[in-house]
Amino acid sequence: DYADDAAALLEAVMPQRLPVCVMGVSFGAMVAQHMALRHPKLIKRLVLCCGPSGGDGGMSYPIHEWYSPGVSMEDRVTR
Repeated sequence: DYADDAAALLEAVMPQRLPVCVMGVSFGAMVAQHMALRHPKLIKRLVLCCGPSGGDGGMSYPIHEWYSPGVSMEDRVTR
């Protein structure tokens, strides 16, 4: 998961600077939000920009579907 990967990267690369300020934009806002929920001790301040609210409706576009078997590059661009 992106949030766990980002948390692991922060802990490995800059442990002396934790907690940090995190800003996420669009898909990054969803990642930052999940990171704040799963790893709250790593984050001092959180800024979410242009991110979906989630909930029952989910994210604005299911990006994981882009890489499903049978989805061509053209489909990824035109969806």
